Amino acid sequence: MSETILLSGRSNVLENVFSPPLVLDPGKTHYVGLVEFVAYNAIPNVDHTNQKFRYGADKEEIVIPRGAYEITAIEEYLKEKLGADNLTLKANNNTLKCSLKCAYEVDFNNEASIGRLLGFEKKVYEANTWHESALPIDIFTVNTIRVECNIATGCYMNGSIAHTIFAFSPNVPPGYKMALSPRTIIYNRINTSTIDRLSISIVDQDDKPVDFGGEVVTVRLHIKSDG
Repeated sequence: MSETILLSGRSNVLENVFSPPLVLDPGKTHYVGLVEFVAYNAIPNVDHTNQKFRYGADKEEIVIPRGAYEITAIEEYLKEKLGADNLTLKANNNTLKCSLKCAYEVDFNNEASIGRLLGFEKKVYEANTWHESALPIDIFTVNTIRVECNIATGCYMNGSIAHTIFAFSPNVPPGYKMALSPRTIIYNRINTSTIDRLSISIVDQDDKPVDFGGEVVTVRLHIKSDG
């Protein structure tokens, strides 16, 4: 047996209902593997939990729109609001920290502050002075993407049974296309003899649903038997 199944949608859950159900030969062992994963890296790293930049003696706030940003894009947006000469953000690729200089004092000691993403501690930073973040930049909230398949078995995560058939780290910047085809497909044994519903869930390293910002996600699977 050899079947290819394509699932596509704009959610982290993709489903295919078989009517009539796909009946597998009970005399054989059947396996499923991921052939291709395609999506845009529209995973937001700025949302309601970290989108505020507070500045000045009057504690004015800039709310950065929800989205997927690199440091340069965050700097560009803040410069539009503050004036091009009033702010500089620099990422150090060697130390993975951020340098900040602003014409106004900057207060990262507030709820939903962008400070932690930039690596800064919760405190007020003096105006017209260079400051380096104490912590590494936390620009990528999703370090690992796991593709879970409801009919797959034979995988363990931290000692517990999981349904993961593929896992990878995002390898392109925000806004770019991710197209992955494993050089060697890892096949997981199928845990049923009749498939009436096939479901794919895409989660991160903490088992949280991955938000692709409404962009299309496509997964191609291969089902095969041992004879």
